[in-house]
Amino acid sequence: MQHVTASDLLPQSVAQSTEMIQAHETTVREVFEDETLLVLQSDGPSIISSLKREEEFFSHSQDYRFSMEQVEEIHHHLQDTITRLARLADTRMNKLHNCLQLREYEEECHKVSTQQALVNGSWDIGLVIGCLTLVTLTDLPHATWTDLPHVTLTDLPHVT
Repeated sequence: MQHVTASDLLPQSVAQSTEMIQAHETTVREVFEDETLLVLQSDGPSIISSLKREEEFFSHSQDYRFSMEQVEEIHHHLQDTITRLARLADTRMNKLHNCLQLREYEEECHKVSTQQALVNGSWDIGLVIGCLTLVTLTDLPHATWTDLPHVTLTDLPHVT
């Protein structure tokens, strides 16, 4: 389940993004539809309530009271963990969808620049610099704007 919330794993293509989104959805569904978890969530409070009613018969036992406190604490911790896991899974899904959009834009940018170069034999300077910047930043995840190579008009093939 750790891979579901691992934010350091980001896909490098549209296909990989789609695969990771599907894998994430499958894993999350399997976890939250686990029969044991569902029973604990639905029946847990009623079982604890039933055990509390029995407490009057065992009220003289310190062990029983201590055990009841432990059971309630564990159930509360389980509910908190489930809530936290759901939030983490949603956050991860949002990041994967954002990454998919970025990869789609990246691929579209590459297609457009390649088509323009092939059809016209010329380059649109804004498109080229935008694509170079996007590719450079995604290829070098720790790069900053000052790390980017300086591109001049003479560096680009046939600018119109």
